[in-house]
Amino acid sequence: MFATYTRPDGGTTSDNKSPKAFVAIYLQEQKETTPKEMELIVQRMERFAESHALAVTETFIEPLNTRPHAVAHRAMVTSLRGRRKRYLIIPGVHHFANLGKNPLAVLGDLKAFDVEVLIAGHVE
Repeated sequence: MFATYTRPDGGTTSDNKSPKAFVAIYLQEQKETTPKEMELIVQRMERFAESHALAVTETFIEPLNTRPHAVAHRAMVTSLRGRRKRYLIIPGVHHFANLGKNPLAVLGDLKAFDVEVLIAGHVE
């Protein structure tokens, strides 16, 4: 199962009551990354969103070795459906590498689905 990030205050990133846009963070869990390091990565990505005047609605973390299932990716795509303004924040396209499809093709699919993809860059 995929992980939904829980903030230190006990809330989750899906606690925003009425965001102007649906803003998702998606990343794949990395080998040898501790829970504390994952928390810091998510916080950096949330700050990236804030720097673009966006509030994160939900965070999807793909566990290691989920190929070909991509549970978090499927849940994220489902959450993006039916929303007017949709943003996806990723650290880089390499986080799509284990989805069983070329990462650039995954990026193209999201753009065709009218999702604005923002690449946060090195947050790990």
